Amino acid sequence: MYVEIQDTQAKQKSNQVTPEDSPKLRRYKDIIRSVSDADNETSNIKKLIVSKDFVDILQSCGDPAETSDVKTAAIIVITSTLNSRSMSEKQENGSPLLTKVTSIAGLCFKQCFDSGKAADKVNAFSTLTVLFQANLSVGAEILNQQGLLEDIMDTIDFEKIEVQVAFANTLAQACSDSHCRKNISKNCSSWLATKASAKSEKDSKLHISASVALTKLSNANDKGTDSTGLDSSATNNEVDHLASAMKEHNISREQLSETFKDAIKDSSTDSSQLLVAVEGLAYNSMEASVKEALVNDVEFLSRLFKLAQTKDGLSAMLFGIGTILANVTGYLPVLSEQQKQMKKLRDLANAKGAGKGGKKPKEDEEDPRDQDEAVNARIAIVVKHGVVPALIELSRNKSSNVQAVTCQTFLNIITPNNLRGTIVQQGGAKCLLQLVGAQQTEKLDYIQVASQALAKIAITMDPRIAFPGAAAHNLVKPLLKLCQDEKPLRNFEGLMGLTNLASMDENIRARIYMEQGLPIIEGLQFSENVMIRRAATELLCNMMFAAPVFESYSDPSQPGAQAKIKLLLALSDVEDFETRRAASGALAILANSPGACTMMIKENGYQRVSQLLEKDENVEVQHRGVEIVRCLLEHGTKEAATSMAQHGVHLKLVDIAKNCKVQPVRGAAMEVLKQFSQNGVTDFNG
Repeated sequence: MYVEIQDTQAKQKSNQVTPEDSPKLRRYKDIIRSVSDADNETSNIKKLIVSKDFVDILQSCGDPAETSDVKTAAIIVITSTLNSRSMSEKQENGSPLLTKVTSIAGLCFKQCFDSGKAADKVNAFSTLTVLFQANLSVGAEILNQQGLLEDIMDTIDFEKIEVQVAFANTLAQACSDSHCRKNISKNCSSWLATKASAKSEKDSKLHISASVALTKLSNANDKGTDSTGLDSSATNNEVDHLASAMKEHNISREQLSETFKDAIKDSSTDSSQLLVAVEGLAYNSMEASVKEALVNDVEFLSRLFKLAQTKDGLSAMLFGIGTILANVTGYLPVLSEQQKQMKKLRDLANAKGAGKGGKKPKEDEEDPRDQDEAVNARIAIVVKHGVVPALIELSRNKSSNVQAVTCQTFLNIITPNNLRGTIVQQGGAKCLLQLVGAQQTEKLDYIQVASQALAKIAITMDPRIAFPGAAAHNLVKPLLKLCQDEKPLRNFEGLMGLTNLASMDENIRARIYMEQGLPIIEGLQFSENVMIRRAATELLCNMMFAAPVFESYSDPSQPGAQAKIKLLLALSDVEDFETRRAASGALAILANSPGACTMMIKENGYQRVSQLLEKDENVEVQHRGVEIVRCLLEHGTKEAATSMAQHGVHLKLVDIAKNCKVQPVRGAAMEVLKQFSQNGVTDFNG
């Protein structure tokens, strides 16, 4: 789980020099500006890392006696430096600058740790934790030094609680690296399990921090591969060390979660431990049993939602809360056919590995607590107890990571149809529109997630209620972007949402056209996915009431008009009923134009229209066919009547007039038969 070290507001504040700033803080703020100078970044960073300031900054990151403002500024310097472009640039000796930084940081860590003073050791571990957060490879390089963890473990039980807590926090961060995990699992599993199982008021912080480290270790092992993508069989010894330690101390995932949950519910828990507890629970909330326990604890939900709505909350805390909410409301992913086949192959490979002494794979049955019915029940609970106001507050945070989990949770809770009205009433749709509107120029996947949530609302609710006033117009652009997404489901839902919007009024249809929606819609009519092709055709049918769209299809002089009519005629004869209905509906509208009728005739239109009137055709399609025939007769000549009669159109109309049970369709057929009679076709007996 990625945790942001500082949020944007803190960084901006740290850049602003005020008269009350200490000399050290002023100096650090000057350094922040220098390493952020795009034109002189590399040279400024080179000067910084060989200066005494850099060592001071490293020590300030973890110094327990340092002020929070100085710590914040120091962390920003380290983060900016380790994530700058300069770190990947080769130097004169051929090695990247990052190597030198790692060497300096490692030396600082050793000096602090070797001093023998508890405060220095706390500083060493706290600074190493910051390095892991800023750049995983730098932290891993230091912690994985030959024999370091073994040496630490020889004396760690004799250290003060503050040192042990700082060390446990470092291990928790280090678990994000696969090589560190192996090292930690081998050397530290037993110690972590001992501390996680021994809870007392005196060492509650250590209890929580050790529990987080165990959680991260066990979660990483359950994934089946390490961070490099290697098969889990390569890390069986790692799993054994951890499993043995947890079994020896009778520790389960559920117990670890209870530790975090209790810490969050306890209003006396300090902010640093609250952050650690939220992070640990964010990892464990992927477990079905934990999800159930969390949503069924009303006191916990109330506390969590209250924390989410804390003004000026740290991004790291809010991200953890958002992750918990996204996990407990999340559905199992829907696998494509290709993904299903790949899963079968993996299961087969794992089964063979188990036969050779490898790790036995879990049963290939999903936990019933992760099935849709159970997820729907959890969503109903969190909505009832106030998740929407909490999400609205989370959305105000400027962190893209916080906004991402907020959007995902919104998509999750909007998925059940029966809750959408409640979510809209509580301001959910308005919040999502604000999220989308603020980021329309950026290519961010979470904006597409928010747009997909809006599309679901637009599909099933009256747009006039869900998106009153200008809101409906503001929804057009994000839904069109959804139609251009690589994921077919997003294309489909974007089209369906737009179809509902386009039924509102002329202004919305004009907006869709002005936003270059027509070529997007037309392009999706060629999709191999039947559902997408159908939805695109249905939307196009609604768009026919927009004057410029009607003209582009009905005027033979317009570029591509003939090809467009040809495509609609072809789609009116496909197997899928809804597509036939939409395509024939569009043709029925267009047939009111003489130009469109002329183009239809050029595409063997008489025969195609005749097929719409077949006895076994759906009555809705028949009705559209009758309307097209009426227009062809009105705009044509006796030749049109004669030609259609040759295709048996008049006889099919007779059958509809006699046998159709829908009065408007039967009446329309009788009126068109009169037109045939007026144009000289009088033989209605076949």
